[in-house]
Amino acid sequence: MLTLPENPRFLIIRYRKIGDVLLDTPLIKAIKRSLPCSKVAFLTDLIPSEVLRLNPYLDKLIVRDGFCSTLREVRRFKPNVVIDLMRNLPSILLSALSGATYRIGIYKPNRQFFYTHTVKVDFQRYRYTVYHRLQPLTLFGFDITSAELTLDFPVPQSELEWASDAVRRFRNGHKFVAAMQVFTEAPMRQWPLPNFLKLAEWLERAWDCAVMVLWIPKIKSSLKKVFGVNRLSPPTTNLYKLAALLRHVDFFVGPDSGPKHIAISQSTPTFALFFSEDPRCWTPPDSPIHRFVAKNLPCQFCWAKKPKQCTVNQNSPPCIYEFKPDDVIPKLDEFIREVVNPLRIKGQGLHSSTSSSHQRDKRIP
Repeated sequence: MLTLPENPRFLIIRYRKIGDVLLDTPLIKAIKRSLPCSKVAFLTDLIPSEVLRLNPYLDKLIVRDGFCSTLREVRRFKPNVVIDLMRNLPSILLSALSGATYRIGIYKPNRQFFYTHTVKVDFQRYRYTVYHRLQPLTLFGFDITSAELTLDFPVPQSELEWASDAVRRFRNGHKFVAAMQVFTEAPMRQWPLPNFLKLAEWLERAWDCAVMVLWIPKIKSSLKKVFGVNRLSPPTTNLYKLAALLRHVDFFVGPDSGPKHIAISQSTPTFALFFSEDPRCWTPPDSPIHRFVAKNLPCQFCWAKKPKQCTVNQNSPPCIYEFKPDDVIPKLDEFIREVVNPLRIKGQGLHSSTSSSHQRDKRIP
């Protein structure tokens, strides 16, 4: 077991993806709760930094801005421990030049030589990705099985009030409001838009549900043609507005993505569509309000990132193109009957700004 100084200083490195940064927040919390005297800094890019700006467990946020200026900020923080969750060349160099006593990385072939210590992910014991991010702490004797897995994304009250009014107007007398994400940058998570349209029409018809399609500017015109302007969500000019909207809707539907994990952080029930990836890695374990569906194929789950990596059909991967709305609707119907509708009937503060995902989980029979 590695020995820490009296007041240890941890630096966590993760760039780029909003969902990944959000999934790292239990690591920040685990360090601060186990070592209240510690200082924790997080190095990330500008866009995902918004997830962390109000995090109560974080002492310093470093936004990447050129290698030299970023390195100066890292060395100014004087970390004792660097946990590199990126494991690419820039993060390896920053870790190596940080001055930290312990430079820890998740094991990756041919990259273990750049760290003082690496940890191998125990996929058999820990499926959920949050456990993988917590595993570096086992080097210091942490019991990660007792860590709290909830994702932390505090939202300003002003944005919550805006979203409450926006969702109320969007509901317009309907029984439910569902946030639906229909687009993601990841090629192996892109389900055809006509399939999502069929889901939206079924939700409206079967459950009197107003479907709020999330959008970003570059795809707004395309989505308007498919779904119509009345289904498009109010504009979300920052991640706080998106999180606030997702807190106030009744449930989320869409592929595994940043918005799905934001919905989880806001204690909103989620129903996720999975294709080439294992749902157990991206779904909170033992949580009745977060469910998923995938096409049951012999080749799943292959973890292909691009269609050309599919060993069955590189032009039309079957986990995407043989996965039809009729495969999804029975499971989605079950999710609404068993999770969403009981929460609405019991009226137990589904949209409370102070509720936690653990509190919501306990409300399900």
